[in-house]
Parts: sequence; C-alpha cells; structure tokens
Amino acid sequence: MSAALRRARRPGWDGFTLIEAAIAMGIISIIIASVGYGAGLAGRSVRAEKREFRRADLLATKLNQLDATPFSQVVAGADTIVAGKDTYYRGWTTARFDGNGDGQPDAGLLLVTVWVDTDTCQTLRCDLR
Repeated sequence: MSAALRRARRPGWDGFTLIEAAIAMGIISIIIASVGYGAGLAGRSVRAEKREFRRADLLATKLNQLDATPFSQVVAGADTIVAGKDTYYRGWTTARFDGNGDGQPDAGLLLVTVWVDTDTCQTLRCDLR
C-alpha cells in the first residue's frame, strides 16, 4: 500500500471500494426486478381468477333464470354482458332430449346448454305437467 493511500485511510475503518458498491447495487437491482416481476404475475393471476369466477356466476345465473321459466317458454338466445373492462358473451340453446333411448326426442324433456365465453354447462329440464 502506498504511503499516500495509508494517510488517506482512517485507522480502524474498512470501507467499501467503488467496485464493491457497484456489485452490491447490481445485486439489489436484480432482486428488486425479480420481486416486481413476481408481483406482476400475481396481479395477472388474480385478474384471471376474477374473470373465471365471473363466468361461472353468469352461467349459474342464466341456468337459474331458465330453470324458473315455464317449460313451454324456454327458448334459445344470447346476450353480451359488460362488467368493468371485461366483456362476456353468453348464449343458450335448447333441444328436445331422447330420455328413453328409442331414437325419438321426448316431448317432456329439454336439454338446455348455456355457455359463457369458453365455459359450458348443460341441464335437463322436465315438463312436470
């Protein structure tokens, strides 16, 4: 160590060199970027779960509405629901169902299919008259 450097250093003080400080800042930057990326993934996951829950709720709501509708008035249809920034496309179809396996649809059975975007659910309605 040169005499000028020994005079500039205080006795008993071991500080950081410029290289050590730069390396530490680089490591901290990588850690902060990783935490930020993880937080972004978590946010997207929460939004996706919220959309999935909303689709399931829209399916159940329409199935309940069709279940409460008199048998003879259940018809196919479609609608669009806007919730915040999200738009959902919902549709439902009806078809007579062959309940006894004779190859002919039964007048008292109706297969109702409801979908919201990519989620689908089916139920069988009976005419209890």
